[in-house]
Amino acid sequence: LLSDLEETIAAGIVEAGENYAEFQFTHAMIRSTLYDELPMSARIRLHQSAGAILEELCAERPNQALAQIAQHYYVAAQTGDVVPAVRAARRAGEHSSSVLAYEEAVRHFEMALDAASMSSMNLNRECAEIALALGIARYHAGSPAKTSRQDLEISFNFARLAGHTRIMVDAACRYCFHGWTTAPIATKRHVLELLDEVLAFVEDDDVVSQAQLAVRKAVILKSLNRRADSEAAVYEAIDLARRCGDNQVASDTLAWCIVPLRGRPEKLSERIELGEEALALARNLDPESTMHAMSFVVLGYQELGDQNQVKALLAEMRPLAETQKILSYSYTEAGISAYCALMDGRWDEA
Repeated sequence: LLSDLEETIAAGIVEAGENYAEFQFTHAMIRSTLYDELPMSARIRLHQSAGAILEELCAERPNQALAQIAQHYYVAAQTGDVVPAVRAARRAGEHSSSVLAYEEAVRHFEMALDAASMSSMNLNRECAEIALALGIARYHAGSPAKTSRQDLEISFNFARLAGHTRIMVDAACRYCFHGWTTAPIATKRHVLELLDEVLAFVEDDDVVSQAQLAVRKAVILKSLNRRADSEAAVYEAIDLARRCGDNQVASDTLAWCIVPLRGRPEKLSERIELGEEALALARNLDPESTMHAMSFVVLGYQELGDQNQVKALLAEMRPLAETQKILSYSYTEAGISAYCALMDGRWDEA
């Protein structure tokens, strides 16, 4: 092999790469021409071998070359062996999401779903999980909410086929809040249908799922002007959140319970208390949860006119918004900064 490489290097066809024992074609046209001349069966075998070799070489560094491994296995999936392709593309997508590279994650998750579609195997649960991850990544990448909702409905449908209630809950909950403020009435009514459907599958002792679904019903019912039904659902959600035993779900649920109670001055103190309760739980979780709770509680202090508390929360939000790189939280931080500038008379900064 080395003698062959020396000949191709001397001929100007191949050159050394940046890393040790790495070689590459001197021009993309050479690679493209040689690749196109290969029979399809030979290409697929080479991709399959390349994926397996890369996977073995990177065994001790599992996050290295994930995109290349996924691409090789994806091409090789045309033989019908789709499991390596689905697994590799999913792993690449999950890694991209973990480092906030959401656009790359979307590409990998789409590849995983496409590979799964080539199989006659029952991959309903895997497809439900991948479509859920795709919807989340697409939303964080700034894609239109309508697009991410389509991914989440696909996840919901696959989860129904797989009989997996937890994924149905997760997909319905995400679907509910992706662009819900501007969603048409028909979409909101469809959300209620999804929530009611999954509630029928939730076990009586699954308080976590009940809390998540109840608060979302409360929010959507309020947006449909069904105030009495919304208020009943919100107080049910508060009760469920406080006894669910899951601080992540409790914080998220209590924060969202603020929304159906907005627009009612007599509920301001209650909203602030709910926000502070949610924030206290979130601070012991992770930065994203903290930022999420803050984005709710700060609105109560704005309404109260407590500028000192608003500024204190803003000072805490800024570094979180910068590190999380989630557009919705960046917009929240920017809006509150503009509000504080206006209230202080700093017109240019606003």
